[in-house]
Amino acid sequence: MSISKELCGLGIAHLELTGGEPMMRLEAVEAISRALGPSVDVCLLTSGVGLTAQAAARLRSAGVVGVAINLDHWDTSRHDAYWGRAGVFRAAVEAARASSSVDLVVALSLTATREIEVDDLHRYLRLARDVGAGFARILEPRSAGRWAGQDVTPRPAELDMLLNPRTVNGERSDLPIVELPALTQRTVGCLGAGDRYFFVDAEGFAHACPFCRDRVGSVLDGELATCLTRLRQRGCHVFPAARCAHDPAKGRRRVASAS
Repeated sequence: MSISKELCGLGIAHLELTGGEPMMRLEAVEAISRALGPSVDVCLLTSGVGLTAQAAARLRSAGVVGVAINLDHWDTSRHDAYWGRAGVFRAAVEAARASSSVDLVVALSLTATREIEVDDLHRYLRLARDVGAGFARILEPRSAGRWAGQDVTPRPAELDMLLNPRTVNGERSDLPIVELPALTQRTVGCLGAGDRYFFVDAEGFAHACPFCRDRVGSVLDGELATCLTRLRQRGCHVFPAARCAHDPAKGRRRVASAS
């Protein structure tokens, strides 16, 4: 809680709580959202497990504004296989519908592996629309977690497909807005590393972002400002810094993601 308030004091505009599974600590999420108030948009990154209609209503009442739900395929069996657990596809879909019904902003989050094809993307976006999602976040995999030490970088043809907005959304105006961090990273530069966003893991260590982890120190014990300074000085260790004009004296409203 104290870290969240310190983030708010630094001008954080958006706080995304991840995990593990944040729905396992619903009371804590509610307490953080109420403590921060309307000056910070609090969202969750969740598998959807536990995000029932009742839980969605509680989140909305506590001031949470949105949820990003992990859904890694439009096909039930393939998503469940990806997560190694039966029933998570159904949980994600029901969570999206429940959240949309109480006016939470809903995004679906897809990690685009090498097996994905154009038809998969189009089916996925139609599913996202049908369950009430206003956004679809398409992420490229990183050599971390289950893929540590593996070459999972999309190949040129796959990147061309993912980075072409017309290919992704099929020029359909009724589909969700597509967020493509990979496109921004390769055209404008990385917006993370304390520039416009950064990541705090479950142990309190600060990283450039949730995907390119390379900790610079702990935000505990009043070291948050020091960590932000180190992040901005070093920048992202994968992509160049964003080529955007910025006057440090004027400050910037940042986004934080926290486990």
